Amino acid sequence: MVRNQPHADAISASAEHPLPRPLFEHEGFEADLGTLFEFRARTTSYGITVMIRETSA
Repeated sequence: MVRNQPHADAISASAEHPLPRPLFEHEGFEADLGTLFEFRARTTSYGITVMIRETSA
């Protein structure tokens, strides 16, 4: 993750990036890519599980 931090910083500084920039402007806010990935993977997995249950019922 440390290796990718400069790239993540460049993306978040870009005006073209879809993430809300005010999030990054608050003092003390730090985007932890591992936590963000884990959250997204968990929610995606949950969504897929729900879809499978709905189509299997």
